[in-house]
Amino acid sequence: MCRICRKQQETIDHLVSRCSELAKKEYTQRHNRTAAYIHWKIFKHYNINVTDKYYEHEPKTVTENNDATILCDKPIQTDREIKANRHGISSER
Repeated sequence: MCRICRKQQETIDHLVSRCSELAKKEYTQRHNRTAAYIHWKIFKHYNINVTDKYYEHEPKTVTENNDATILCDKPIQTDREIKANRHGISSER
């Protein structure tokens, strides 16, 4: 049995994506760290000033320069209420 949730068999699949205890916090943190790294790489691609260490990068909601506008975790306006109305990262030229 899983050492964390004690409900299901402990497999790699369970630990990576199905454990109810890890889902409360760990999966969101993993997603946010991955998104921050991608955001950092996009900044470097467009020559936007960024820290040397990707793990110190704190994404801002909107960043612009002459070449791009980069959006991160910005709400999307819709004609009806949608709980998940934020996209991850996008860039526009």
